[in-house]
Amino acid sequence: MTREQYKQKIMDFMLCKGVDKFWANSAIHHIMLNFAGNTYWLTDIKRLKVFVGEYGMVNKFTMQCIINRVNDKVAGKMVYTFNRSHKVSITK
Repeated sequence: MTREQYKQKIMDFMLCKGVDKFWANSAIHHIMLNFAGNTYWLTDIKRLKVFVGEYGMVNKFTMQCIINRVNDKVAGKMVYTFNRSHKVSITK
């Protein structure tokens, strides 16, 4: 899948779960910054979960993915949270 296809898949998932389009776009902007970094990039997303707050806000979004580096690939998890500020963390 391309970066845009991943973006659309996440957007469709969030909207289907009741996230307001404004908040979905805001979250996806921060999430997509981690899809094409200088040292790693994410592919093969699966097991998406979203926790919707008041007014259709995204409180937390998680997904499992493959973390690709120049020399290897490892399974990992990406977590986006919003509590007055956006935070994205990626763990193996």
